[in-house]
Amino acid sequence: MQLRTLASAKGLQFPLVFLPLAWRADGGGRKQYLLRFHDAWDRLSVDLGSPARVEHQQRAAREAQEERARLLYVALTRAQQACWVYWVELAGTRAHAE
Repeated sequence: MQLRTLASAKGLQFPLVFLPLAWRADGGGRKQYLLRFHDAWDRLSVDLGSPARVEHQQRAAREAQEERARLLYVALTRAQQACWVYWVELAGTRAHAE
């Protein structure tokens, strides 16, 4: 048995894959003061509190969601025989996965 992060499993395959925490969102509700995002020219940028912070927060959130989707795709495609994905419906959330 091997325990791996999703990122470290890239390019590898395993007979059986379990994804017990696929339902969890990263961040744990912590407020981010340092925002990392890509600007209109696709350059990695940082916002420490600029007037455009709201726009940058939206861009950073979209990029984070896209990265989570990419990592989930990697995880789902590592299994050779079977993949178990666990999902939890949390109170106050929609009843379906997006």
